[in-house]
Amino acid sequence: MSVNNQYIYFSDSSDSRLCGNDIEPSFPRRRESPTFNRKKRISIGLSLVFTFISCIYLYTRFNPEDNRFFPKCPIHLLTGYLCPGCGSQRAFYHLLQGNITTAFKYNPLALLIVPYILTGIYIEYVANKTNPRIANIRKLLFGKWAAIILGLILIVYTIVRNQASTFFLALSAINVS
Repeated sequence: MSVNNQYIYFSDSSDSRLCGNDIEPSFPRRRESPTFNRKKRISIGLSLVFTFISCIYLYTRFNPEDNRFFPKCPIHLLTGYLCPGCGSQRAFYHLLQGNITTAFKYNPLALLIVPYILTGIYIEYVANKTNPRIANIRKLLFGKWAAIILGLILIVYTIVRNQASTFFLALSAINVS
């Protein structure tokens, strides 16, 4: 640290800020060039497309019930309760096989939330964000209140799903004859 008239210079500081007499220099932030931003968006988009195609290939070729390389739900393994995502791998497998009712039985929420996720991906990476209509849709579907409502839906779905499974297990244990 060195003192020069009105200013104190910190030489060991990482940003070398200048302090003193209400004068603070403005350090211009590095702005990303439009080319870099476009390249970044294209690479993210291509990564998403590659991941999507890979997942479709895996789930059309291999049944998650029969293959051990698909991950098991850690919440279900630790607690025995079904999380909101439990059964979604099997649901997507059966959906890609054309068995919509079987897919819906495994995880109805996973199938109902797919259009919501695809809309979010479209708005984030494809749509023109400067369009006021797109901005309104984005705010409506992905704003603060949408996140709160989605969180509540997940909580209620998890509770009902686990209560329903214990209810039906209790009914199956009752001998009617």
